[in-house]
Amino acid sequence: MRILLLQIMLELKLLAKMRWPLLLPLPAGGWLLLQTTNQSHGAAIDIDLYAVSANTIILTFAMAIPILLGVLLIRRDTLSSAYEWSLGLPVSNAVIIASKWIAGFLYSSLFTVSVQAVYLALAWHHGLPWSSTLQFMLYYSLIYEMAFAAAVALGLVLGAMMPLRFSLPIAFCGWVFGSLFVPAYLVMNMGMYPLKAFSLNHLTIPSTMSNVGWYRSLSDLENIRMYPFVALFSLFMLTAAAALVARTRPVRRPRLPVIIMLLTLLLSGISYIPYGKLWMDRLEQLDVMQANAADITQFIQPHEPHVFRISSMKLDVKRHPDNELEMTAVIVLPTNKGQLIPAAPGIKKVAPQQEGYVSFLLDPLLEVQTLTVNDAEVSWRQHGQFVSFEQAALMDGAGDKHTIEFRYRGTINRWLPLFGGESYLAFAVDQSVFLPSYFGWFPLPGGYGLYVDSANVRSRGDITRYLRADFELTASGFPGPLYSTLQAAPDDTAQRRHFIQHDSEAPELFGGDLVTVRIEGEPIAFITTKSREQAGRQFLKEINKQRSFYESWLGRPLDSIHQIVYFPMGSMWDWMNTGESYSNGNTIYINAQRYQSLDASRAQSIIGRLLFDDPVNAHQHVNNWADYKNPNEDYSMIQEIRTLILSLHRLESLKREELTSSDYFVASWFKLADPMIKMVKEAYVEGNSDLVKRVLKRFYDGGLHVEDHFERGAMTSQMAQGTRYLFPTINWQDWLAVWNEEKGR
Repeated sequence: MRILLLQIMLELKLLAKMRWPLLLPLPAGGWLLLQTTNQSHGAAIDIDLYAVSANTIILTFAMAIPILLGVLLIRRDTLSSAYEWSLGLPVSNAVIIASKWIAGFLYSSLFTVSVQAVYLALAWHHGLPWSSTLQFMLYYSLIYEMAFAAAVALGLVLGAMMPLRFSLPIAFCGWVFGSLFVPAYLVMNMGMYPLKAFSLNHLTIPSTMSNVGWYRSLSDLENIRMYPFVALFSLFMLTAAAALVARTRPVRRPRLPVIIMLLTLLLSGISYIPYGKLWMDRLEQLDVMQANAADITQFIQPHEPHVFRISSMKLDVKRHPDNELEMTAVIVLPTNKGQLIPAAPGIKKVAPQQEGYVSFLLDPLLEVQTLTVNDAEVSWRQHGQFVSFEQAALMDGAGDKHTIEFRYRGTINRWLPLFGGESYLAFAVDQSVFLPSYFGWFPLPGGYGLYVDSANVRSRGDITRYLRADFELTASGFPGPLYSTLQAAPDDTAQRRHFIQHDSEAPELFGGDLVTVRIEGEPIAFITTKSREQAGRQFLKEINKQRSFYESWLGRPLDSIHQIVYFPMGSMWDWMNTGESYSNGNTIYINAQRYQSLDASRAQSIIGRLLFDDPVNAHQHVNNWADYKNPNEDYSMIQEIRTLILSLHRLESLKREELTSSDYFVASWFKLADPMIKMVKEAYVEGNSDLVKRVLKRFYDGGLHVEDHFERGAMTSQMAQGTRYLFPTINWQDWLAVWNEEKGR
C-alpha cells in the first residue's frame, strides 16, 4: 500500500508539472456559470433546467481529456524507450497501472469539483433548498465520476496497445465514438438502447433527467444495474492494460495477467445480465403496446361511436413494496333496456368492438383477475387492451343500473422511445407516480384504442374526452406525497389518500419529490419541486392580484382551477401536442422550460383558463381573415376580444402617456386589432374606461369559449372533417353595435 501511495504521489506531481491540464477544469465551471447567468433568460431563472443543458455540453467535451490523458500517462514513461531504466524498479505492473488510473481519475474529478462548486454558489445565490441542491449535485457527480473512471481506463488500454503516434489519434476516435457516435447514432438514431452502457456520456440522450420531480426513481432503475457493469468493464480495461504492459515489463507468471483479464471480462459480462434483462423487459412491454396500437393511417379514427356512459366509478389502488399495484374498480353502468347509452353527442347507438360484447379499455400489461356483473361472475376475456363480457349479462332483469367490478394487478412503468430519446407513458415507481387519465390504469368505458402509431407508440389523449362521472379514489402504500385531479375527501390522510368528486373528468394520480405551496387569500395550490418553491409563491401572488381584479369586475368568483402543477415534464407531454400546458378538471399542468419563466404573461394564461374555461392561448389564431369569402360577415374577432379582456388588468395600471405609445395589449397580427386598439385608446385617454369595460362584459356574458378539438391530441369526428376550433362568430359590425349602444348610455 505504501508503494502504491508513493507511486500515486509521483504521478500527481508529474501531472502538476505539466501545468496546462490544471487550467482545463476552470472553463467547465465557467460554462455552467455563463449558461445560468445569461441575461436573456429573464429574472425568474430556473437554474436546474439550464444546469442540465450545460452539464450535457460540459461532459461531452470534458470526456476527451481523461482519454487522452490516459494515453499520455502510460506512454510518457512506462512504455517509453527513454525510460528503460524503470524496468528494474521494484514496482509491480499492477501498482503502475493502478497509480496511473487513480492519478488520472483524481485529476478528472477536478472537472466535477469545478462544475459543482459553481452550481453550489448559484444555488446559494438563488436561495434553493439545500436538500434539493445536494441531491442534484450528488446525482450529477456520480454521472461525471463513472464516466471519468471508464474514460481514463480506456486511455490506458489504448496507450498500452500501440505507440503514441497511433494511440493518440485512436484515443480521439474513441472519444468521438463513446461520447457522440454511441449515444447519438447507435442509441438515438438506430434505437440500440441496450448499448447505452457503452456510452461515455449519458446526458446526450434526451430522457427524464430534466424532470426533477421524477428523475431519481426512474433513473435509479437503470443506474443500479448499469454502474456495476461500468465499474467491472473499467476494471477489465485496466487488467487488459496490465496484460499489455507485461509484454514490455515481464512478470514471473506470464499467463497470470491474461487469466485475470479474462476473468474480469467474464465478470463484466455477468454484471451486464441484470442491465440487459431490464432492456429485454422494456422492449417486450413495447412490443405489447405496439401490437395494440393502430397504424398511423388509422390515427384519425374517432372514439365517439364506441364510448358509452357510466354513472360512477370507485377506484382502490394499493401499492406493494415491489411496486406492484393491486387495484379494484367498481363501476355503475346505466343502460336503456340492456343497451349501452352513448357518451358522445350525436351518436344514437354504441358500436361494439365485438358484436354481443361490452368492451372496456385497460392497459394490456395489467392482468385482470376477476370480473363480476351485479355481484355475479360472468364469462369474460382479456384480449390485448380490451376486457369484454357478454352483453346478455345486462339483460338479467336487474334494471337499468348495473354494478361492474374489476379486480386487476400489475406494475406500471411504461418506457418508450421518443424521437431519438426516452420517455414514459405512465409509471408508479417508489415515490414517483404518473398515472394520466388516458393511459388505461383503470377500465375506460369504450373507445377505439389506447395507442396509435405502431411504429412510434403514443397514447391517445382524447380517449377520456366524453368521460364524466362521479369518481372516488383511494390510494395507499405510496411512500411519498400523492396528488390527484379529484378533490380531497374529508377523511383524506397522508397514509391513505382519499379523493372524491361529483360529475368529474376522469381522475389522474401523480406524485414525486414535490412540495405544495400556498399563500394567504389564494385558493389555488401550487405543486412543484423544492427548488421552485419560492418562484411558486411569487407566481401565486401575481395570480391572486389579477384574479381579484377580474372577480371585482365580473362580480363573480373565478374558481375553476384548484391546483397548478409546475416542473419540467416536456418528455411526458410533447407527443400529446398540448404545447406548454395541459389541464384535467380543476388541475392545470405547466411544463417548465428554458427561456420561459413564471412571469406575468404566464399568470395571464392561467387567468385566461379561469375566465374562458378553455386551453386556447389568447394570442393564438383560431381563424384567419383570408379563410372566408365574405370576411366582413363571417370572420370572428373573438380572439381580439379575449386578448383585450386579458389586457384590462394592465390597461388599468397604465398612465395616459403610456397609453398613447402602447400597442401591445392586443396582438397586432389579428386582423381587427388596429381599429380596436384605436377605439380603446381614445376611450381611456378621454377617461372613459368604463365604456370599454361595459362593452367587454357584454361580450363576455354572451360567451367567449373556444373549443379546441385537438386538445390532448384529440382526433374527434370534427377534426376528421378538418375543423379544429369551435367558437361564436362576432364580426366587426357586432362590435360596433355594442360599442355604440354602450356609448349612447
